[in-house]
Amino acid sequence: MKKFVRAVLVTVGAFALLEAGARLVPARWTDASALASGFQGTAMLPDPHRIFRFPAGAVRLADTPTLVDSDGLRISAVQGPTDAPLIFTLGDSSIFGHGVRDGDTLHDQLQAKLTHAGKPVRVRCGASPGYSTVQALAVLDEVGWPSKPSLLVVAPMWSDSRLDRYRDAEVIERGSFLDDSAFFKLLRWGVRTANGQPTAWKVAWPTPSDAGVRRVPLAEYRENLDAILTQARAHNAGVVMLGLPHASWVAEGNTHSGSSAPYIDVLRSVAEARHVPYVDGTDTFVRLGAGRTLFIDRLHPTGDGQTLLAQAITDVLLTSDWPSNALVPEGGTTTTPLPADPYDGTTAAPADSMRRSMNPGFMEPEGKAHGLPAPPVTAGTQ
Repeated sequence: MKKFVRAVLVTVGAFALLEAGARLVPARWTDASALASGFQGTAMLPDPHRIFRFPAGAVRLADTPTLVDSDGLRISAVQGPTDAPLIFTLGDSSIFGHGVRDGDTLHDQLQAKLTHAGKPVRVRCGASPGYSTVQALAVLDEVGWPSKPSLLVVAPMWSDSRLDRYRDAEVIERGSFLDDSAFFKLLRWGVRTANGQPTAWKVAWPTPSDAGVRRVPLAEYRENLDAILTQARAHNAGVVMLGLPHASWVAEGNTHSGSSAPYIDVLRSVAEARHVPYVDGTDTFVRLGAGRTLFIDRLHPTGDGQTLLAQAITDVLLTSDWPSNALVPEGGTTTTPLPADPYDGTTAAPADSMRRSMNPGFMEPEGKAHGLPAPPVTAGTQ
């Protein structure tokens, strides 16, 4: 027994010395400070699974009031029949309805249009400002699948492609109790570096000079989309994927260019590979948006824009004979080559790009508008 106690004491002492030594390493390796970007910081609360979420009650975004339920999700203007099929939307502020009053949002309009077409449904908004595919998976796990949806509208993209000073998966991972240990962080960094991960040193928040990494790298974005569709298949739920429009893309006549273009290309390729409908929001705005005010800024659709997107999804569902045709994704994963991404974190964008990206209408697809680095000449597929 004495030998056992002695061995325990020696082990604890050794780890204490290692921890003390690790804490002498510069703070950039072990910093555990709170989210510093300020994105929606005044309205959101920290959350260990979603990174941040709305508190329940009344919130106001872009001078537009709305109500949030106990799950941190926007409440629909009209609740559909409790026995009707449930449609659950996933995405960020464009799907949430940033600056759009209750009743004019995508989820409200989709419910109204399908009900008017003789297919009564309930549509619940699972989207939230700033949410990526990482957070969408958390919302599905906590709220979506327990509510047994018949269909998902999958549209997260802008937040995944956003250039910021952190990566979502790393933030979620920091929820581990071991993250209080500097030694554990250094050990994790060493393993990641040995595996050749290009941003392995970013154990916690990068410094402002390192602004410019994707919140969700392109390959991980595709993996997350595939995971959402695989879960949908396991729950026998259908999927419609929605490619969101941007004012620049609409003005260019449905040409996807700039820093977010690789992400919408991947969104479409996953829909095609898994054989689920894809709704092209930019094409919808180009064809049907003449004479309408479609954007609040260069990113967020107005009520008219949300109505057009809801109509496009409704048309696809009616044409597909949903819900008789359940639109459940095929199995497998997407294996088409990934497009090149010059902003994948191996070349950091200037710190000034982050300041500009936080201005209204931040997701301007054309990278040069934010002073981002030019794509490397040798860029190829990943």
